[in-house]
Amino acid sequence: MRRALMITAAVAALVVLGVPAASASATWAVQPTPTPFHGVDGMLEAVSCLSADNCFAVGGYTSPFAQVTLAEHWNGTKWAIRATPNPSGATFSNLDGISCTAATDCTAVGEYESGTGFTTLPLAEHWNGRAWTIQAMPAPSGGFGINVSAVACPSAASCTAVGWYFKQSGPGLTLAEHWNGNTWAVQPMPSPSPVASSAQLYGVSCTAPGTCKAVGFFHRAGARVDVTLAESLNAGTWRVRSTRGPSATPGELRGVSCLARNDCIAVGTSGTGAALAEHWDGSAWTVQATPGPPDGILNGISCTSAANCVAVGNAPVTGINEAALAESWDGTAWTVEATASPVAEEQLNGVSCTSASICTAAGLHIQTFTHGSSPLAEQRS
Repeated sequence: MRRALMITAAVAALVVLGVPAASASATWAVQPTPTPFHGVDGMLEAVSCLSADNCFAVGGYTSPFAQVTLAEHWNGTKWAIRATPNPSGATFSNLDGISCTAATDCTAVGEYESGTGFTTLPLAEHWNGRAWTIQAMPAPSGGFGINVSAVACPSAASCTAVGWYFKQSGPGLTLAEHWNGNTWAVQPMPSPSPVASSAQLYGVSCTAPGTCKAVGFFHRAGARVDVTLAESLNAGTWRVRSTRGPSATPGELRGVSCLARNDCIAVGTSGTGAALAEHWDGSAWTVQATPGPPDGILNGISCTSAANCVAVGNAPVTGINEAALAESWDGTAWTVEATASPVAEEQLNGVSCTSASICTAAGLHIQTFTHGSSPLAEQRS
């Protein structure tokens, strides 16, 4: 009963804000997620599902001594924490992206802060079905302040991770690294031009080894806003692809899902503060109309067919509360869906769909009294 009342309240709030009421075609339910013992400010950044009852989600939390990595597994009944290692001497570690190809093969990426250098370095970890272990991940030459935000693995012997980094002088640069089954290596990657301060990649999707799309944004020289960015990997070479953002709609792209080399949808937020979706048809990106609330952002997307995609994020529903946001694509239009408890302070960061109806989303919930965060997972059916 309480869940129904919360959904009703959130839908009413969206109507007041001039946004279409949420679709009743899908049902989202909260899955209780554990918080590590003595941990605070826990969050889940990304999720990858092999089936409705086999998902891994990763993120981080604050232990009594440092910010450390977090991984949780869903077995169809409950979420359980799976111990993750942290680099020796690290004062900060976090996992931002994950991709699983089998129950015995998941790769997660993120970054950690050296206790002596006070700069973030790339981090990769692998799940073999029994335990998580750290993989050596190189830093780009001369790079510091490195963030690895997403990873896509079309096979056990091919993973592509993306993010950004800085050098001693100049703007932030886009980053890509590839796993060949044995080692990680930095890939040459162009940054858009002209860049004023930074170019960052937040999402990646690969339909086959060596065929990927990465999305993000950059702060263009001469402009006062961020503009959308997309890059394509084909035959071992990364190229910048023009999106609608630089020429028409400033904004940021946060996630991407590709069904084929010529069929991708990327999501994020527009320069006006509304949810943004763009489609790649093999030759150009085009903006899709999204019905999301003002100041909404879509952080992740998962597509199972050209007529079925689900994107998640967050948007304000009252003066102080952020609500979990979900939208679905049916091949023709985007529709807002009612999330499970959308009037609380919540954010969904990633989503993974295993069928047209079943998706799992991961994020964080802000606790009412302590204002700390705790891991959040919701499943759509």
